[in-house]
Amino acid sequence: MANLIYDSSIADLVHGMSIGFNIFTKYASIKLLHAKPALFGSADIINICNLHCTHCYWWLNRKNNEKDGLSSEEWRKIISNTFKKLRIPIVTLVGGEPTLRPDIIQVFCEEMPRRVCVVTNATYPLKRFKNLYFYWVSVDGTERIHDNIRGKGTYAKTKQNILDYIDGPKNRGKPARKDIWIAMTINSLNYRTVIDLVEEWHEIVHKIAFQFHTPFIKDDSLWLPFGDIRDEVVDNLIDLRKRFPKYVVNGEKQL
Repeated sequence: MANLIYDSSIADLVHGMSIGFNIFTKYASIKLLHAKPALFGSADIINICNLHCTHCYWWLNRKNNEKDGLSSEEWRKIISNTFKKLRIPIVTLVGGEPTLRPDIIQVFCEEMPRRVCVVTNATYPLKRFKNLYFYWVSVDGTERIHDNIRGKGTYAKTKQNILDYIDGPKNRGKPARKDIWIAMTINSLNYRTVIDLVEEWHEIVHKIAFQFHTPFIKDDSLWLPFGDIRDEVVDNLIDLRKRFPKYVVNGEKQL
């Protein structure tokens, strides 16, 4: 939880501590009372995406006649009856591409201020939402590798949209860069770019997080199997965490 409140203003620190206390009490109930409370929430707010990334499971069960999802009022009811009722500390909005439904992002920001993260490919300009916690922007390697995974020209679009957002006005008195975190899914195509990616972005955006690609089909070629290569990647991530402790989100034990 410490990584969620690093480099924060007083208001953000209090906000982060409030979230942290909520999570701590839930965690304590798990350990002491063997309860099963919900710690985090996720909402698929749209069934449409503008990209067709090679590593994405989302396309496996998609149909050509997909609609763009529920209405604003339907989502308000879900938020009230689910996320608020269960006292979920943080909710992540996913899709599809969530920024195609700015109306729903706005609803979540109104109902759960500063507790909403949006996962996005950032190929569209990033809208400023007053009470957004932050954007999780997917960046899967340096430019050539990212484009091989997500489509030609996507890296340049994503980077420019991030830079345009950062060049904009402060949000709640803090630099706009603090609204931007990036996430890399490590696979057999991009694992060699981890160090270069961190060094390219660490002075641009607020934080970076890593996860390994999870196979979703038999003999998935993107899977990076356990062994010497994967161990070396993990060692590199641990070294990066030590070099950039306020930037790399993943803790050493997690890695």
